[in-house]
Amino acid sequence: MSREQTARLMRLATYASVSVASVLIVTKLAAWFYTDSISLLSTLIDSVLDALASLVNLVAVRHAL
Repeated sequence: MSREQTARLMRLATYASVSVASVLIVTKLAAWFYTDSISLLSTLIDSVLDALASLVNLVAVRHAL
């Protein structure tokens, strides 16, 4: 696999990570509003932190490539 293909796959993986984290946040936010569950709130906060980590990773990969 060439360097360009590897770089493309790395970028796609980081975009996918941010996308999935965003979908999880929206889903958990809706579920939390519907149920008012403290457990869902805690997983929502965890998902927000995961999304922030994914964004940092995205910026780092884009900068490195």
